[in-house]
Amino acid sequence: MGLELKAEEKSILSLFTGDKNQYVIPPYQRPYSWTEEQCRELFEDLERAFEDEQVSGYFLGNIVIASSLEDKNRLEVIDGQQRLTTLTLLIKALLFFDKNNKRLKNSIWEFDDRTDKQLAQKLKTMVFQDRDSQFLKDSLELELDSDDCKVSKEDNQFKKNICYFFNRLGDLEIKTLYKFADFLLYDVSILPIQTQGADKSIARENAIKIFETINNRGISLSDSDIFKAKLFSMALSKNKSDEFIKKWNLLYKQCITIGYNIDYIFEIYMYIIKAQNKAEYKNIGIRDFFTKQKDSPFENKEYDEIIDDIFKIYKAVKIYKDIIHNPNKQTKWIQIIDLIENKKITIGLIIYLYINDDILNIESFSKNYIRFFYNYAMYGDFLYTKLLYSIVNKNEQNTFKEINKDYKSQELFLFYQSDDMYALNFYLKNTTNALSMYSLKDKINIDKKINIDKKINIDKKINIDKKTNIDKKKISKFLEENINDY
Repeated sequence: MGLELKAEEKSILSLFTGDKNQYVIPPYQRPYSWTEEQCRELFEDLERAFEDEQVSGYFLGNIVIASSLEDKNRLEVIDGQQRLTTLTLLIKALLFFDKNNKRLKNSIWEFDDRTDKQLAQKLKTMVFQDRDSQFLKDSLELELDSDDCKVSKEDNQFKKNICYFFNRLGDLEIKTLYKFADFLLYDVSILPIQTQGADKSIARENAIKIFETINNRGISLSDSDIFKAKLFSMALSKNKSDEFIKKWNLLYKQCITIGYNIDYIFEIYMYIIKAQNKAEYKNIGIRDFFTKQKDSPFENKEYDEIIDDIFKIYKAVKIYKDIIHNPNKQTKWIQIIDLIENKKITIGLIIYLYINDDILNIESFSKNYIRFFYNYAMYGDFLYTKLLYSIVNKNEQNTFKEINKDYKSQELFLFYQSDDMYALNFYLKNTTNALSMYSLKDKINIDKKINIDKKINIDKKINIDKKTNIDKKKISKFLEENINDY
């Protein structure tokens, strides 16, 4: 079934006043970010088109919006919030000089048909990061005199931009300004591409598909943007929107501090849920998992449970990060895991920390975990799924034993049973050079940039052929010459 959409070029006046529509910037969108420089470029483009008698109008490009049958007049802005917001600020600045222009007023606010009472903003933002909603409202209520427009570095971008327009318009003669207002309303156009659906989620999904297909300017919505919207909706239904805003902003800042993005937190969450349900969902992305699968926590958990899970995952990620930055003898094996630079391997360890909430047994687990990944490299994802299931059920030691029992070839048996670091170095050459890097004299504080060229390549140094028998004495002699004893 094709996407249900409509597209018709509209003047700015028709866009804002043609119907009783309200354009809503949803909470998952990023904050308003246009700078004064971008406002200058827009204004000067409009000014040139206005002054050029050979030009009949100006086209501002397309926007993508979503509407649902359940709420036809609330149009969710998927792409175009920067232009719509900036246009609204420009119209407000024009209104200061053209106070009796009802067309300008009706482009900013909706009024009661009989009483002329101001009812609502035509453009509303629900973006809670950086207080966008309040800043837009405050800007539209400014008196816009010379005192109001004394801008400082501390002022928000809404005020800076509306004051930029105010100052530029103040340089025009009043008759020219009236004509410019008419030009903006009647001769400047935009193409809204509108998708429709039975409910908001379907309409939004369709609009995002269109946006990702045609967008060549902005940044595509991240997975966490979509999840943020779902959580915000759940919080609203529980009258916890203010609480959620504080928690999400805190999580956002914390993730930046430790060098991860929120998408990574949700990716780990997906693996936890999959392991809890013994589900594989091969080749499924985290967005589809959380929005389409029946196992999604959005389908099975309450708002508070999900928030608790997310912050618990963040705590586990931070523990992992702290270990990498401040290693000790107990945690040296985690450094090896970090050096492997395999996301799945790291996620499995973080899930262990999530479930156990401490590092008391991390050394024993990490040693077995590295051994496990030699098996993983040979036998594939089903072993990984099996291990994650055991970790979330606090039964990983049995899984390690089962792997050894089920795949007890001579090589694997020697490998798994041995506590000999020499043997580990040999076998892990099939998976990573990380152990070889780790086995240099400086065992605890590894600097990847310094040591990367000093990796010990066991294959080349002692000419081991996979098909030949293992010469343990030869390996031991070589390693003793290059590596401090463990």
